[in-house]
Amino acid sequence: MKDEKILKDEIMNDDELDEVAGGSDWEIQEDANRIRSLGRRYGIQLLPNRPVSTREVNDAFVRMGDLITQHFGSKFRLGCALNEGDEDNSYYLNHKKMSHDKIWEKIYDKVGRAY
Repeated sequence: MKDEKILKDEIMNDDELDEVAGGSDWEIQEDANRIRSLGRRYGIQLLPNRPVSTREVNDAFVRMGDLITQHFGSKFRLGCALNEGDEDNSYYLNHKKMSHDKIWEKIYDKVGRAY
């Protein structure tokens, strides 16, 4: 084991690691915080200011995509399948699967970064 060499084609880049890294509760909490922050900026309450369930975050994600679509006039359909524990979370933009970081990058590209 000690003498095994790692081949260059066995090393994953950050995007590949994001795709295989399991989703976790921290992602869901981060999603909820970001959704709340965007909601406050636009005067819309997508999530209550209390601990929320995974389902509530899932639903808020979809509603947020609907609002972005209505506001900007171009299709911006968000979807997700959030799972508790260490199961993989899945994120979608217009039915294209992407990583947690990538979906938020696309959201912020569209609406601006929340501060």
